[in-house]
Amino acid sequence: MSRMKDWLMEHEEHFDTAVNMGDTDQTNLGMVMNYIYDQMQVVDDKYVRALWKEHTEGEPIGEWEGDYECD
Repeated sequence: MSRMKDWLMEHEEHFDTAVNMGDTDQTNLGMVMNYIYDQMQVVDDKYVRALWKEHTEGEPIGEWEGDYECD
């Protein structure tokens, strides 16, 4: 379970970095996705989109329910 949590936390760290780079008024989801894809080998698009929705609409995503099996 901790590998999954670490992987999701890595998404969040890169997401925060991407959002805080440069002019936040010009930042969009595509730019954030491109940055995260440049930083990570495996990216969960749905999770990044959920983070974006939380960032733009202020709605917390709660506990993530991805389609993953944990060892």
